[in-house]
Amino acid sequence: MFYEHFHQLGKLWKNRNLRVSEMGIGYFWFFGGTVMLMTIQMAKEISGGGDDFSSVGAVLMAWMSGGTVLGGILASVICRRHIRMNVSVAGGVLMAASCAALAAVSMASPVFNALLMAAGISAALFLVPLNAFFQDRADNDKRGDMIAAGNLVDCALGLLAVGFQYAMMLVIPPPGNSSSWESSASSWRGRSSVFPARLPAQGSPGPATGRPSLKIPLQRKTFPHWRAPRHSPVRARDLLATLLLFGQHRGENKKP
Repeated sequence: MFYEHFHQLGKLWKNRNLRVSEMGIGYFWFFGGTVMLMTIQMAKEISGGGDDFSSVGAVLMAWMSGGTVLGGILASVICRRHIRMNVSVAGGVLMAASCAALAAVSMASPVFNALLMAAGISAALFLVPLNAFFQDRADNDKRGDMIAAGNLVDCALGLLAVGFQYAMMLVIPPPGNSSSWESSASSWRGRSSVFPARLPAQGSPGPATGRPSLKIPLQRKTFPHWRAPRHSPVRARDLLATLLLFGQHRGENKKP
């Protein structure tokens, strides 16, 4: 059966009408798979990865799927008497226009949802005439084989949509998630910014509140071998020396 699919695909590829129409049908599944995966990423960005992530994604997919249903009904009404390939051409142009408009509109605006529906409608207008043309031009005794070969192409382009979306995430990362090391560095910078670079003098106003800063309870009788540097940057070696002296001091106090 595995080899038979490729044998059927070879027969399909020899027929120009079937080959061209199947390329359009396969592009529809590639387009649909890519947009569906993008809605998941967009839902994560809109919700910030919070508890409403799934509900936001469901709403976006509902707009897209609802548009596809409406477009399929509209295309069926237009092509109910004979196949109109100009409907497919118009659908392809509208697909490109709606995607360009989606890139220029904020995801949080209602216009974005309307454009998602427009993309679904135009995609269905693009698909329905091509699908009807494909089945009409296939020979009666070979129609099942041609449909099976077309399904193989559709599945392959669906897998290609997954790889394409992954590559797009690597090339154009979401805002605030450009790369793992940059996000880690920014988080560590955020943590380190909590601590001032220099210690203020005791009793002096704080940098932001204007209130007296917290006094440091370090005295020479507690740590006789350590002198706190005044108005000097906090360094890792100074903190390490403090910890070592603190441990030594506790060990001396435990001796009988």
